Amino acid sequence: MSQRELSFFEKYKHTVNFSLDGEEYTGVLSINASQILNLVIHTDKHDLLFAEEYRVINLPIICYEIGSRKTFTLHQSELQRGGQITCRYITTGSSLSNHIDQFEVHLTGISTWFERLRITEITDTELKRNTAIEKFLVDFTYQKNNYSIENHRYVSSPTTTPTEHLIQIEDCFIIKKKNENFTLREVEKLALEIRNLFSLLLGYSLSIENLYIFSSSKRHDYKSLIFFKHNLRKNTI
Repeated sequence: MSQRELSFFEKYKHTVNFSLDGEEYTGVLSINASQILNLVIHTDKHDLLFAEEYRVINLPIICYEIGSRKTFTLHQSELQRGGQITCRYITTGSSLSNHIDQFEVHLTGISTWFERLRITEITDTELKRNTAIEKFLVDFTYQKNNYSIENHRYVSSPTTTPTEHLIQIEDCFIIKKKNENFTLREVEKLALEIRNLFSLLLGYSLSIENLYIFSSSKRHDYKSLIFFKHNLRKNTI
């Protein structure tokens, strides 16, 4: 796993250090989009293990994996009975910009659908494959807010051996909010609406595979975002 990448189809467990109410703790962070995201605290403190009801944690919780440089941030968290913290969102990294105005969503099956009719031409002297795709950029309005959506393609050719090459093609959609910034809840809702739209257009039930948030002024400083989603289907086409 890349330090900054979380997949909706992978399961992760990390032993982490973190701070809560001014005290330091260790625990196990479980990241699995098909289950509730949670952090189990290693503690024998009575007020954490036997709380009478859940408590909302207003500030983000930054978790540092023990033995590595990976960091994760929990958002919109609640302390549950039994020393467990659940959260609605997890982002990679230890800080999140207040100026998130774009996100990039990768859907299962989109690249397969685009590439389904392409062929590779092989002659005695050449190997050709056209990887071009028609680009679009469309403005739209959703719940009285203004956005744009465009498609983007990543093409790479990592060399496996001097005689074997792998072509990797990945398509995604970039959504930008005009004149304002995104909330995490807004990113979640809009990403699911984009998923629903292309599921209807393609006639297949698609799922979100990866989701990245960033500022248009610092696009290289992206964060991976994950949230609980129970109906995931990896093989759609």
